[in-house]
Amino acid sequence: MAKAYMADSQLIHKSVRGHADGVRPCTRCDWCGNANNFGTSMRCAINPMLGKHIDLAREQYPLVAHVESTCVDPAFRGRGIFRDLLTALIRKERADTATRYLMATVHPDNRYSKNVLLEAGFLPVITTAKYGDWIRTILCLDLETLPKTFYTLERNELQ
Repeated sequence: MAKAYMADSQLIHKSVRGHADGVRPCTRCDWCGNANNFGTSMRCAINPMLGKHIDLAREQYPLVAHVESTCVDPAFRGRGIFRDLLTALIRKERADTATRYLMATVHPDNRYSKNVLLEAGFLPVITTAKYGDWIRTILCLDLETLPKTFYTLERNELQ
């Protein structure tokens, strides 16, 4: 079920509402499974993901990696945990030649997460309904245009 859900995150909603014929089927290509084997970012070869929001051709969708949900326990907020995780992810994805774009979604009112993404160089693309009816701002970071030296988010030191 996990692979089917990656191929179409609206699988359950479509099925419950009687629109199962509109479900984007998993092709079992195992791109998502290879992420676990090779330590790369999770990708799906047929899910248009967020790449459509930056006008990528369908063949380029696999170049997009996602910053998935990051939740920090309220007792640990304000310590830069998301900032540190994001910095590590950017470094890792810059080394991965299969990734060109990092994309993230954030609730428009979540100014803390949004500011960390903006500080890292993500640019807002659109605010729209995603994941059903949830309003989200979609942001994109083009790793090819990111300077070869960039400031880490955690200490503002040149790397």
